[in-house]
Amino acid sequence: YAAREQGKKIRFGNSTDVSDPQEINFDGNPLYVTVYSVSGAYRGQTTDIRSFKPNSLDLYDMSGNVAEWCNDWYDKKYYHTSLSKDPRGPQTGKFKVLRGGSWANHSFKIRNTYRNYNKPSIIKKMYGFRIARNYQK
Repeated sequence: YAAREQGKKIRFGNSTDVSDPQEINFDGNPLYVTVYSVSGAYRGQTTDIRSFKPNSLDLYDMSGNVAEWCNDWYDKKYYHTSLSKDPRGPQTGKFKVLRGGSWANHSFKIRNTYRNYNKPSIIKKMYGFRIARNYQK
């Protein structure tokens, strides 16, 4: 919801439908170019926060840089049976959801709709988290 700026139909968390390594920290290798990406720099590491412009909610790095752990447990089929508005994920599981993709991913994995997962005990330099609170207008 935050990456899509309160539910807008946009592909990436920086208000765009095309990923560009000048605007998002991801693997811009020409081998991975799609109709919704352009090639460019592959930095191979995280960048400082606020290195790129924020989305319209003033949130930075909602796509790329580090994949962010979510509180939701992962279930591949969950969205087929869940509520369509604000699904919370299953009550238990083996894996936690990761969103946003990282500097090590190509454009497919940094899309707003892509969900990755891993065991919550796994530590990688391309994983992080974001402290969040309720949005107030």
